Amino acid sequence: GHVHNSVEEYYFRKCLREMNTEDFFDRRAGDKMLRAYNVGCMMPYMDYLYYKNGFRIIKATPIGGSNMIREAKKDDLNQILKLYLYLHEDSIPKMDEHLKKTWDQIIEDENHHLIVNEIDGKIVSSCVCVIIPNLTRNVIPYAFVENVVTHAEYRKKGYAGECLDYAKEIAEQANCYKMMLLTGSKKPETLNFYEKAGYNSNDKTAFIQWIGTKI
Repeated sequence: GHVHNSVEEYYFRKCLREMNTEDFFDRRAGDKMLRAYNVGCMMPYMDYLYYKNGFRIIKATPIGGSNMIREAKKDDLNQILKLYLYLHEDSIPKMDEHLKKTWDQIIEDENHHLIVNEIDGKIVSSCVCVIIPNLTRNVIPYAFVENVVTHAEYRKKGYAGECLDYAKEIAEQANCYKMMLLTGSKKPETLNFYEKAGYNSNDKTAFIQWIGTKI
């Protein structure tokens, strides 16, 4: 009688795709699949964090795989700061009160989703998806994606694309009517990557204004 929400369905299908042939003949794997559908759906594979307006998924583990796409947890900060060295940062910021307070705000904000792709315990790719409440379009929110990054040694393996797919699932679950992102790259392969992920550069014209010193 349980009905899957979009994120549960996405991860269940991902689990099935990532199972190898032997898994289908493994009683334990089969039991896991049945349990996923019949006993609380994806609860064996997801950790939930309760918010006043519902449950926010912070972890989802595919069956039989070491690839985990999830939202960041509080103890991920150091790994994320190191990963950002492959974005546009040239150093890791000082671990002071301002940084700690900012991190707490990000983790506690129900509309701020910092998505990570973890391989064998190492965060190798990430993006941010922010849900923005809106008074237009029949009071329907929209989403903004930023800080798309992958560790240099893990590029061209689809990890960033999986993060963007997860962001889309979050935006759809929040009933957003559009998603937007900006990139400073002019490289054809980067632009093609975003187009392949479902974005286009034709419908809107983006402008940016730097405030204070450009960083």
